[in-house]
Amino acid sequence: MTIYLIIFVMVTLVSYLFFYHFKLLYTDIDSARYILSSLIESEATILAIVITLSLVAVQLAASSSPRVIDIFKRTPDLWVLIVVYIFAIAYCVTLLKLIVDTQSRISDLESYILFAYYISMFAFIALIHYMWNILDLMKPSVVIGKLTGRITEKSILAAASADGKLIEKDDPIQPIIDIMNASLMKYDYGTFREGLRVIRDSTIGILDENQDKTEKERIVKHVLYHLETVKRLAAESNEGMLVDEVMVDIKRSIINRY
Repeated sequence: MTIYLIIFVMVTLVSYLFFYHFKLLYTDIDSARYILSSLIESEATILAIVITLSLVAVQLAASSSPRVIDIFKRTPDLWVLIVVYIFAIAYCVTLLKLIVDTQSRISDLESYILFAYYISMFAFIALIHYMWNILDLMKPSVVIGKLTGRITEKSILAAASADGKLIEKDDPIQPIIDIMNASLMKYDYGTFREGLRVIRDSTIGILDENQDKTEKERIVKHVLYHLETVKRLAAESNEGMLVDEVMVDIKRSIINRY
């Protein structure tokens, strides 16, 4: 959100200085109508394209795990951009309706016309930041990094039964396992190793903070259950030994912390 506010302030300042320097602060009726109409058409077109491309990106990312859709839903960039474009279109339409065929009236609306230009330029330039973030979210490693924040002691205990084999729909580890399995199918071993590293580091970090032996056992059993499921697929791609190392590391960590 902060970056969008900075972009808006910079666009407004630069645009005002540009208009002031070239003495473009005044607009006649025909030019105002043409500018506003063009802005409305371009903003509506871009909004439709952005929504379409965003849905395509979500579909591609969700091919590895349907749970990845939650990442896109909780990413504020798309919603900020949609709100900005809807506001810009509504503002320009309202302003276009207020313009009448008198030059005195258009002079009263000059500041509002300038603001319509500012908000429209902000909407266009904000697309750069939005596209950059969407392209980042297309990388499995970035998605895994965002999913890491959900791996907490509370979330794991909520998803694990006493034997550690219960998998709930809100299990924080399952989306990462899905991405790891998909990466193995695509021979993307780097993403697979990144997923293992995240699971190992997160589990060890939780075990360091938890002092309850019963809860530690539940956490470890739950994590190992997931690793066992991925181990069978990893064995076919010579990554099974790596899974074994992580499992041994996690088991050793809980023993050393008793």
